[in-house]
This record gives sequence, structure tokens and C-alpha cells, in this order.
Amino acid sequence: MNRIGERLSTFAFLLLLYGIGFAMRYTASRYPAYRARLAETDLTAQIRAKEGPGRYYEIRNGKVSSRSGIHPNPDVVVTFKTARLGVRIFTHPNDQLGRVNAAKSFSLSLDGPEENEIWIMFTLEQWLLVRWQYGVDA
Repeated sequence: MNRIGERLSTFAFLLLLYGIGFAMRYTASRYPAYRARLAETDLTAQIRAKEGPGRYYEIRNGKVSSRSGIHPNPDVVVTFKTARLGVRIFTHPNDQLGRVNAAKSFSLSLDGPEENEIWIMFTLEQWLLVRWQYGVDA
């Protein structure tokens, strides 16, 4: 990929990471189930590209705050090989095969205690799914 493409991918990744924090706060304000999910644990999660930018999210007492940069001691780290891969993974949330292939090829890694890794990944996915309603009340 050329330099312009890399810069665009990096910019899109940073914008996406900023939007994730905003979306988590917005979803928590509208959906009690998601607010309860955030209140389950306190942790600091770092999402970053291997050779480049990142953002960390502090979840404390059900509140989400985020800052640009690399946290010195996060509880869990989600690392993408490239910013472009991070954009692809987050913009195609139903692409489970893409996530599995990225993990198998070590293009996506999770570092931290296993319970924190699982919790943050399900929490990131749940903000997309919490508003879905299906079925009919019987």
C-alpha cells in the first residue's frame, strides 16, 4: 500500500477508535442492559495498531472515558497488525470468520487476563447488538 493509503487508514482507524468511545457512552445512556454490562467490572482497555496509533478506554463504575495514546499499564490490550485491519474488523462486525482468520494469522492479538479479554470483546460487540429486538412477546 502506498503512503497516502496508509495515512488514510491510520486516520480512519483513529476516527473509528474515537467513535467507539462515543458510541459506548451513548448506548449506555439509552439502554439499561448495556449500562449494567459496563457496571460489571472496572478495567482499562487499550486498542491499538502494532506500529502506530491507539486509544485507551477506562471503564469505571459503569462510566466510559477514553484518551488518545498508549496507556502505560492497561488491563487488556487489543492489537491489530495494521490500522487498515482494525478498520476492517470494526466496520464489518458480523464477519466472525475475518476475526478468526486475523487471530489465527497473529494479525489480531489480545493480551491480558483471559476474563478481561473476553469481557471487553463481548462488550464491544454488545453495543452493536443491544438495540436489536426480535421475536414476539407471547
